[in-house]
Amino acid sequence: MLWIWPDFAIRLLAPVENRELGAIEIVQVVSLIAILSLAVAEAFRPGRRMGHKWLWGAMAAVAAFVFVEEIDYGLHFFDYLTGRPSFTTGFGGTWRNLHNQGGNNDFIKIVVFVPAIILFAIFPLVSRRSVKFGIERRHALFFWFVVLSNVAMRMLFDSDGSPIPESVMQESQATWELVELGLYVLAWTFLAGWVQRNERSNQRG
Repeated sequence: MLWIWPDFAIRLLAPVENRELGAIEIVQVVSLIAILSLAVAEAFRPGRRMGHKWLWGAMAAVAAFVFVEEIDYGLHFFDYLTGRPSFTTGFGGTWRNLHNQGGNNDFIKIVVFVPAIILFAIFPLVSRRSVKFGIERRHALFFWFVVLSNVAMRMLFDSDGSPIPESVMQESQATWELVELGLYVLAWTFLAGWVQRNERSNQRG
C-alpha cells in the first residue's frame, strides 16, 4: 500500500500531522488493551495459584504502563479534541512521556529487543524445548517476518526511486511503528496461546 498509493497510505497509517491518530497507532493501542484485559482477567481468575496471580498482575502493570506511555497519558487525544497542533501540550511544560526523555528510547529498544530476539527469534529455531514454554516456531517466523520486512521497507523508501520522500517517512515513523505493532501482536499471540495451553492441560488433568 505504501508503494502503490503512497499519499493515501501515509494519511491512513501514520499521518505526518498526527501519526499518533493513524491506523498503526490505533491498532497498537487496541493490541495493548487486549493484552491488559487478558492479564487482568488471568490475575483475578478463581483457582489461580498466588504466584501465578502475581505474575499476571505484573504483566498487567507492564501492559498498563506501556499503554499510557503509548498515548502520552492521553495528551494525543487532548491535543486533537482541543484543536491544538500535535505534540504541543505537556505536563509541566514539555514533558509528555518517559520513553522519549533523553536516551530512554534507545535504552528501551535494547531492553526489549535483546530478550525478544533470544526468546522468540532464536530459541524456537535451535531447540525443541521452547515448545514447553509455549514458544513455537511460528513465533520465530512471525518475528523474522516483522524484522526483515521492516529492513526491506527501509531500503525501498531510502532509495532514489521511493514514491515517498525520506523526510516524510522519517517524520511519520511508519516503518518503526509497524515493528512496534508486530511486537505487540507477538506478545498477544504468545500470552493468549499460553492461556489456551494451560486450559487444555487442566481439562486433561
